[in-house]
Amino acid sequence: MLFESAVIHDLMVFASAIGGEVRHYRDSNGKEIDAIVTLTDGRWGAVEVKLGGAQMLAGIKSLRDVIDQIDTDAVGEPTFRLVVTGTGPVLIADDGTVIAPLSALAP
Repeated sequence: MLFESAVIHDLMVFASAIGGEVRHYRDSNGKEIDAIVTLTDGRWGAVEVKLGGAQMLAGIKSLRDVIDQIDTDAVGEPTFRLVVTGTGPVLIADDGTVIAPLSALAP
């Protein structure tokens, strides 16, 4: 929980610098996305937080499963999907999801 709080804090700092907001998403079935970054022009991105790099595949799947349930005809597709980990390299999964350690986030 402490790591997730640190990630959310950094996302809020970065988002506020460009007029964006960070919110949590949970649907009626209890599926959630740790952070949704929204910009004033309607673009949005989905962020899943996984402390261990070994959990990155679970993070990718979780994002995909929840985004598949969102009415993207109404809100658009996410501009980015990001799994933030505690350590490890920056990677891009086959589906375009970026996997990056917290230390790689920057405005």
